[in-house]
Amino acid sequence: MKKSTLILSHLCIFSLGVAVAVVSRNETPDDTQSAGISQDARLDRKSGDVRRSSSENRRAANGERRTGGERISGAKMSPRETLGKINGITDSYERQRNLMDFLDGLSPESFADVADEFQNLAHYGNTGTEMELLFQAWAKIDPLAALDHIAENPNMARNRGEVLETWAASDPSAAEKWAIEKHLGEGANRYIASVIKGIASHDIGKAYQLTQSMPVGRERGPAIDAVAKALLMKGTDAAFAFPDTVEDEHLKGSFVMMISNHLAMRDTQAAADWVATMESGDLQNRASGNVAKRLARLDVDKAAEFVSTLQPSAKANAAAATVPAMSANDIAGTARWVSSLAGTPGYDKIVESFVWSCDHRAPEQSAAWIQGISDKGQQTKLYHRMLGGWQKRDADAVRTWVTENDVPATVRERFSR
Repeated sequence: MKKSTLILSHLCIFSLGVAVAVVSRNETPDDTQSAGISQDARLDRKSGDVRRSSSENRRAANGERRTGGERISGAKMSPRETLGKINGITDSYERQRNLMDFLDGLSPESFADVADEFQNLAHYGNTGTEMELLFQAWAKIDPLAALDHIAENPNMARNRGEVLETWAASDPSAAEKWAIEKHLGEGANRYIASVIKGIASHDIGKAYQLTQSMPVGRERGPAIDAVAKALLMKGTDAAFAFPDTVEDEHLKGSFVMMISNHLAMRDTQAAADWVATMESGDLQNRASGNVAKRLARLDVDKAAEFVSTLQPSAKANAAAATVPAMSANDIAGTARWVSSLAGTPGYDKIVESFVWSCDHRAPEQSAAWIQGISDKGQQTKLYHRMLGGWQKRDADAVRTWVTENDVPATVRERFSR
């Protein structure tokens, strides 16, 4: 291109830029306001258009097609009709998104009818999860009405927990008062655990106080679990320090177990390191089994090392949990490791775990190891259970094995025929 032509082209482009700038400068705020659109809104809309275009282009390039993305409007339908339309959406994400929008706009007096209708409908998706959303939304508006409705409909009793938990998060005193007043009898208050779950994230001290008031039993488990989760949300240092503040040894062990279980789900080695530092074998015993099981799935050598760091009274539980993963790839090596643990308190538990870990792959060896069970009554029961399963797969092999090995008389009588 000639130099004069190049200069002329640049001048044209410069002139066009100036003209555009002048037009933009001459556009007054009144012009945009009269159109009902602010400058920021126009920019936001523009960027949104770009994002949507990019997303659509990406889906097109990948051969994707958005389905079920439309929103259902209930403006001209009754709540029951709207729920029916939402329930008919096959895409679970879109169905639940529409359901939550619907629940947000539902009037308090409509929830009872909607809950009844929801139960009467056939469902594509997870009915339990969506029913929980319904009662959580109701609890935010009128928890007492939701609880009364559940009392009148025993088939909805499983949702009482969601209502109490949601209510306790916003008004813990009222929820606790209701739970205490409604509890009848001398046993554990089944409502308090739900209240604790609702307040644990806001007030660990109060949640722990209520947990202490519950008697030992399965009802207390969810309460301890809720407090453990709340502690871990504050960090591992807070969670690790908390059990030392608990005077009741059984409750302390339960907190150690829950904290280590939850931590092991995301950082198994950190959980193992913490449990290994405990001086109490009883506390280690409550926590070590699950930690060892998870660690063995990742690295059996590290799991075996973890077992070696534990107090004697905690080793059997952890070793028994390690055996299945270890023997999955090395039955002979696992047998040697199990033998090395002989004399460990509770050794029978380790042996039994090994027996069941290879009873299908190496039944002869599995049966032979039953002789290592020191408790004769437990040994005989294990023979009957293990050989009974093997007999269903290969009766002749069981008959031969029993004939050639020294087994209790009742076992020989049953399986040698």
